[in-house]
Amino acid sequence: MAVNYSSSPATPLASDTHNRTGDGNCSGVIYLPLSEEFFQSINVAEKIIVALCGIVTMVTLGVFIQEAIHIMYRYTSSRDIKFKTIQILGILPVISFAAFFALCIPKANLLSQLITMMYISVTIYNFTHLMIMYCGGKQKLLLLFKDDKIKLQAPPCCCCCCCLPILQVNLKNVRVLKFLVLQNAIAQPIFAFLSVVFWLDNKFTKGKISLTDSYLYITVLANVSFLFGLYGLIMTFDLCKVHLKPMFIMAKFVLFQLIILLSLLQESIFATFAKYGMPACRGMLSSIVRGEAYFQMVLIIQLLIVSLVTRHFYLQPHDLHIKIDYSAEKINEIKIEGNSIGTMKPENLDEEAEVKKALTSESINGPE
Repeated sequence: MAVNYSSSPATPLASDTHNRTGDGNCSGVIYLPLSEEFFQSINVAEKIIVALCGIVTMVTLGVFIQEAIHIMYRYTSSRDIKFKTIQILGILPVISFAAFFALCIPKANLLSQLITMMYISVTIYNFTHLMIMYCGGKQKLLLLFKDDKIKLQAPPCCCCCCCLPILQVNLKNVRVLKFLVLQNAIAQPIFAFLSVVFWLDNKFTKGKISLTDSYLYITVLANVSFLFGLYGLIMTFDLCKVHLKPMFIMAKFVLFQLIILLSLLQESIFATFAKYGMPACRGMLSSIVRGEAYFQMVLIIQLLIVSLVTRHFYLQPHDLHIKIDYSAEKINEIKIEGNSIGTMKPENLDEEAEVKKALTSESINGPE
């Protein structure tokens, strides 16, 4: 006897289809309910939790506003450092609000994930740029790290590649590090736009691994770009972490990595449980839809806790600039590239002169 699906509350689009496991709204074609249908299908306790998540989201926003006011009026650093710091801290309320809207409107889950991914990518670039600005800029960074090396053996791309060379700190290699991070910040919005376009055309189905579906190709390219962006961030952090201890850079970096783990990797755990019927489906809410809802609830609470810890380190009084001796003798020690600090290649003389000129100008006129 054929199964009749005509009693389904709505005919789901291909983009709303995750899996087929049986019959009925609970376990047949996975249906993403409207917000009204979602709230009608959850019990009183879950409605209370959703309301509490809304309050927690507003508290997270309040913590961010208090941090932003403190940074604007208490930080004695440059305007760029203030702006970058506020943008980095803004990752918490942005992801929290995106999660709350995805919780209340299940159909907005894809859009919420795209917003989260884009903001994290931009924040990776800004965090890298902030570390360079803490050092006073690229030119000052070259002077500060003239005796250090860039280790290519770093996660997440090359942690097991022991044969990779160790590079000298020079203007070219610093630009490469920034490019690795910048390409991710540019690529993710493009991938997000393509995802929405194909989703509207029913050619992007989240979780569907098929050669005829754009989800596979966009996800692979987006993840490769993201991993290389993270790779550039981690190499820059390894270079700067010792010299930036007064800025609590280790704690800030660990907290930022924690936000990435909670926002991007934790969902896969809930999705795995949902595939095996945990939590159980209820009415028109499938296990996958309920699992996504529980993930959003947990994430919102976790982000508030992280925001309170982050607040402690970003509001600590600390000097936002590394003190470096910019005397003529020190400036003349800069070498752009070579087998040792005392040698350089002739083709890089112009580059060396550019760095020395910038440092000499700042030593006379003062830092920005």
